[in-house]
Amino acid sequence: MNSPALEKGLEILGLINRYPEGLRFTQIIEALNIPTSSAARLLNTLEAKGFIVQVGERGKYRLGEQSLALGATPDLSKRLTQVAQEYLDEFLHTQGKTAVLFIYAGDHTRCLAKACSEYTLRMQTVGEERYDLLIHPWGIVFYSEAEAEEREALWRATGEKFYSTRPVKAEVEKTAGFFLEEGFASDVLRDNVQRVSVPVRSGGKIVAAVASGWFSENLDMAENRRIAKALLEIAGKIEAKI
Repeated sequence: MNSPALEKGLEILGLINRYPEGLRFTQIIEALNIPTSSAARLLNTLEAKGFIVQVGERGKYRLGEQSLALGATPDLSKRLTQVAQEYLDEFLHTQGKTAVLFIYAGDHTRCLAKACSEYTLRMQTVGEERYDLLIHPWGIVFYSEAEAEEREALWRATGEKFYSTRPVKAEVEKTAGFFLEEGFASDVLRDNVQRVSVPVRSGGKIVAAVASGWFSENLDMAENRRIAKALLEIAGKIEAKI
């Protein structure tokens, strides 16, 4: 027996599965041509049953624990992981610095792949999720092209969870502006660590970020730009294959 509601519900899950960064309500109804009232009922049901979650106030929908328990894994995450590792290894070999791939998962970032050695900065571990994204260059990459409502939600979430380490909002906006102008985000940590990140795009949208970090006693913008250029080359190779 056919069930239109079930079929549409599965279509919604399939669509969200292809976008691990999440989709807004309007994006879902436009992509699947579903009436607003029907989409609202289906999304509410899927959310109540744990198949999807909504990130932030009126934020994006992404897969929930029930979907993941059934074996649903974001196709994009898998493709990124499979494609990126050889290029991260190449960067480590040629630049002598750690290279890491991050994906944006709505209210946090997740480390998908990494290349490092015992002599380079460790950075985050593969599979690690971080919710303090506004204190990392790769978080700024995602923040920079987010819609105003999502930016505000990310800022509030960071403040609620990490008030003691949350940066000044003006500094976040300044760093975001630098990224939009220069094409990369960077910072310097107290323990003499420099970090740089660039975006990975698919369909014109930022879906991931590649980053590097290294020990350095002084801020060196020339070195930052050189590393950013090398990271952009990696990002371009990844984009060509996903």
